[in-house]
Amino acid sequence: MVISDDLKQQLFSLAEKIKHIRLKPIYLVLLVFLAVRAVHIFTKFHFILWDEAVYIGIGKFLFSSGSVGLFEVIRPLGLPVILGFLWFLGLKHIFVYDLIMLAFSLGSIYLVYVIGKRMFGVTEGVVASVIFAITPVFFYNSMRILTEIPSTFFLLLAIYFLIRNRVFQSGLSAGIAFMFKFTNILLFPAIVIILLFKYLKKREMFSRKFMLVLAGFLIAVSPYVILNQVSYGNFLEPIILASLHGNNPVHAVHDPLLNTFYYPINLFWDNMLLAFSLFSLLYLVKSRNVRMFVFLATVYMFVFAMITNKQLRFAITFLPFLSLLASVGMVKASRFVMRFRRGEIIYVFMIIVVLLFSWNSLYKDYHKFHSFPSERPAIVGEHYEYFKGMDTNITILTSDPVPVAYSDIRMIPYYSNIIDAHIIYDRYVNRSDYVVFSGNPFPCFGYGCELLKEELFAKIFENNELVSESAYGETKYIFRVVKKTETAGG
Repeated sequence: MVISDDLKQQLFSLAEKIKHIRLKPIYLVLLVFLAVRAVHIFTKFHFILWDEAVYIGIGKFLFSSGSVGLFEVIRPLGLPVILGFLWFLGLKHIFVYDLIMLAFSLGSIYLVYVIGKRMFGVTEGVVASVIFAITPVFFYNSMRILTEIPSTFFLLLAIYFLIRNRVFQSGLSAGIAFMFKFTNILLFPAIVIILLFKYLKKREMFSRKFMLVLAGFLIAVSPYVILNQVSYGNFLEPIILASLHGNNPVHAVHDPLLNTFYYPINLFWDNMLLAFSLFSLLYLVKSRNVRMFVFLATVYMFVFAMITNKQLRFAITFLPFLSLLASVGMVKASRFVMRFRRGEIIYVFMIIVVLLFSWNSLYKDYHKFHSFPSERPAIVGEHYEYFKGMDTNITILTSDPVPVAYSDIRMIPYYSNIIDAHIIYDRYVNRSDYVVFSGNPFPCFGYGCELLKEELFAKIFENNELVSESAYGETKYIFRVVKKTETAGG
């Protein structure tokens, strides 16, 4: 084929333009993250875990007026509303939910960069985004359909609007963050305190800013508060119950010192680059911006330290603040070391040592990704999808919410605790068609618990067993309910 001179000139011009395109470092960070996640999405089976199934089930419940799905009062409704709306539109495949979580993850990484760039500089913004993106607890949970990353996105959006002095939008974003995770109620008073110090000598300006933040926050949370008042007679009912659930001893750390410092210790082992955040404390007096993020990180870590239920994924909420502080520490440390002869070598050696010490932890945590199998496990088809295609009018009592993620069914949970399990089971068994049972949700801590477990399990096994599957260290059952004939006095 003969190429004309005009076409040659056009191709040459295009090549010159491409050659001069400079890819911003943050876009490279996002592209690498996107590529790794895309490979994971297309090569692994997303095996749904407990909490993921609950959020999917609540979404179905909300958008089917309770005829499908399940409901837990203690869960915030932000993520279920998104999942339920997608389900209502017919976009109910787990792949679609994965894409939504990927979008929130990319958005969170980008917001860390933008905030860091505006508050400290471009280099600090890029470094913070990298530290945040590669921290295993964030990266792993970016693959899960959970509230931590969407809530963190809106938290970061609130901080971004705050530093841009768009306080109404900041309050609105803080309210939305609260709707995804109740502990983000901390964000509203934190923003108010930051504004108070900023306008300490300008009371009229502070009052105006405060009213705008409050208005934005109330617009976001008012529908939920009104719904609670109508449904439960108490606008704080879900929040109170959720706070009580925070005392769940299953994930408690009994050593007082390890309990208090659970999150900083475990985050340090998760990604030792976060240790550079300590270097930023040297600039606590000089930099108001450093003080702001130290304040935000301290508030969240203090409150989470008070909560009995310790799970590292909760730290994703304040991980961006630590990542930003670590980036400041790294950049400041590099500039200090560069003053010495062969400073570049010293600094690179220091980073390599930190990464080598982190390697064992990084490898261990990234090994979690193997919890996503390459092929669909047999238990999905044989147990979790047992009700797929059945009449949606059936009712299922369940101590395992996972089947609701795979089938459009109505489930009534009886797994909150052993006492409530007895009450719920007795109340609904004669109105149910099936019972899904797993013994794992009933750990015992108090006196008499074992006896109550035996009594509950005995009642459940009076039904007709249809399926029993052993997998992942437990046996899961499906029973057909044997209806009890009520006595005249009943």
